[in-house]
Amino acid sequence: MMEKLLLEFMSEMREFRTEVNGRFTKLEHEMNDRFTKVDERFTQVDKRFTKLEGEMDKRFTKVDERFTQVDQRFTKLEVEMAERFTKVDERFTQVDKSFTKLEHEMNERFTQVDNRFTTVDMRLSKIENDVTVIKEAVVNNLSESRSHFKHIEQSLQQHHSMFQLMTDEINKKYRY
Repeated sequence: MMEKLLLEFMSEMREFRTEVNGRFTKLEHEMNDRFTKVDERFTQVDKRFTKLEGEMDKRFTKVDERFTQVDQRFTKLEVEMAERFTKVDERFTQVDKSFTKLEHEMNERFTQVDNRFTTVDMRLSKIENDVTVIKEAVVNNLSESRSHFKHIEQSLQQHHSMFQLMTDEINKKYRY
């Protein structure tokens, strides 16, 4: 009867150990899936930044082309209309003001873009810190679980030894 109880108890412990191992495996797969999703999001952010850089390059190229065209027109105007230098100088002054205003606006926009990049960097740093904290928590939980299972195993060994002694004593007593 005791052996049967002991066998049942040992069987339940094996099932429990198998269930715990399955839970840890499931947790490990879930963490891998989450890290994969984080990697995919970083890849998407990188693609967006690359796309933004390409668009900015195209726009600056168009601006350069337009400036080149403006320079060509001004040269033609100087050659063709020497008597209008005064008016052209006034126009250049206005263009300089416009460019200064445009430069100021572009500086503000670049400052905004820099601020956005700084915000994204801070967010990415926070995510990186959160991932580190989660990783440490998982490692700590794993260590605690191992320690707990070692304690359970030692207790089971002690119970097994005690039951074995009791079984031996009972067998001695009822042997003739």
